Amino acid sequence: MPVPTKKDIIKNFDICISQFVRACPSGIVVGCPQVAIVAAKALFELGLQPNIMAGKGVLRNGHQVDHIWVEIPEYDLRIETNPSQIFGYPLVALTDEREKYAARYKKARIVESPENYPALALTESGQDFFDYAAEEVVHCFRRRTNFR
Repeated sequence: MPVPTKKDIIKNFDICISQFVRACPSGIVVGCPQVAIVAAKALFELGLQPNIMAGKGVLRNGHQVDHIWVEIPEYDLRIETNPSQIFGYPLVALTDEREKYAARYKKARIVESPENYPALALTESGQDFFDYAAEEVVHCFRRRTNFR
């Protein structure tokens, strides 16, 4: 199965996640864990092998906070799942080269099991919602890139 190009991911993926999240009623997708779930599920559906990462994010003021984001190792990309907190950008997601802001991420590790991260644990109805969210992101991505 063909996979989207790195260029297509950089150019369009975060736009589609951001559109979906902004269209959700407030309180459903509230932060980095939920955006990471949507991103990882959508990337997996597109044929990529994303990793949900956990660690510390360094804020603009230098303070460190617990943080969750997504990385695409085969493209050396990071999906920043809360750039408003980490960078001060008014976006919901931001796709960039992993090395560009590497100093902003500390103690990074792959989340092997959502049970260790309660914010990533989903109920059955939550699973259904995030599957739907990922499908919407993939649909937007395919429309924007003509990727089939």
